[in-house]
Amino acid sequence: MNKKLNVLGVAVDTFDMAGAVSFLEDALSKDGLTKVYTPNSEILLHAYKNEDYKDVLNRAALVTDDGIGVVYASRILGSSLPERVSGFDLANELLRVSAPLNKSVYLFGGKPGVAEAAAEKIVSL
Repeated sequence: MNKKLNVLGVAVDTFDMAGAVSFLEDALSKDGLTKVYTPNSEILLHAYKNEDYKDVLNRAALVTDDGIGVVYASRILGSSLPERVSGFDLANELLRVSAPLNKSVYLFGGKPGVAEAAAEKIVSL
């Protein structure tokens, strides 16, 4: 069972990258939606000041520490997170492990064509 660390009121998972990827592989083997958030220190500070935002983060299945500031905060709290698990790196790992499982990934972008361009780059890897 994974432990969580309270950082400014947000329960951050104490996984290293390998543990987070293993969690995602398990989630991919099940039906349903899995919410994953990768907050950095600025996002955690915003959540600290905004209860609704904090509640959204705390309802996630997985919250990783995307930013060295979060890792440093964990050290100050006396329970160090094992390593930074960035959203970008975790997304790359998700793509890697989802392909052999024939799982699709939904992409969206803020402007027309962004998601399509990202999909082309991913497929060409």
